[in-house]
Amino acid sequence: MTTAVFDTLKFVRTLRESGIEEKQAEAFSRAFQGVWAESDIATKAELRELSLQTDNKFDILRAELKALSDRMDSRFDAMEGRFDAMESRFDATESRFDALNGKIDTIKWVGLLLAIIFIAPTLKELLG
Repeated sequence: MTTAVFDTLKFVRTLRESGIEEKQAEAFSRAFQGVWAESDIATKAELRELSLQTDNKFDILRAELKALSDRMDSRFDAMEGRFDAMESRFDATESRFDALNGKIDTIKWVGLLLAIIFIAPTLKELLG
């Protein structure tokens, strides 16, 4: 990281104009310049570059998240299709059971009629 420029002459002039003696202003300037040199202050250009890098990384992240979202949507659509197919199979199976129940009811009635037809004469003879 480049160090931001500190204008010592301008600093001394500003202090002098506010009434501070030149030797004190120069001492303040040297002290402040030392602190300034040791500080880790970013320049505007560095901040702009960092901002661009951050924006680029967020753009990449957004694209990756969009791709992930699209893949998940595709998988959910496929699963929904599978569930629809299973629901159709269950509906078909339910229809077959309904048909079998109807046949079983018919067989019960026919069996009852046959029992009546064959048992009635036998009962008539026994009671008769």
